[in-house]
Amino acid sequence: MRTYKQLSQAQRYQIEILKKAGKNQKEIAELLCVSPGYIRFS
Repeated sequence: MRTYKQLSQAQRYQIEILKKAGKNQKEIAELLCVSPGYIRFS
């Protein structure tokens, strides 16, 4: 069985900053030590 965890508010804030800096989904996931599936681009 898989266990899921939610991203913290701080991680979501970091994602927004990194997206604005031009980082892609895989790069952001590696920086935050999470699976790329946690990073959503809209």
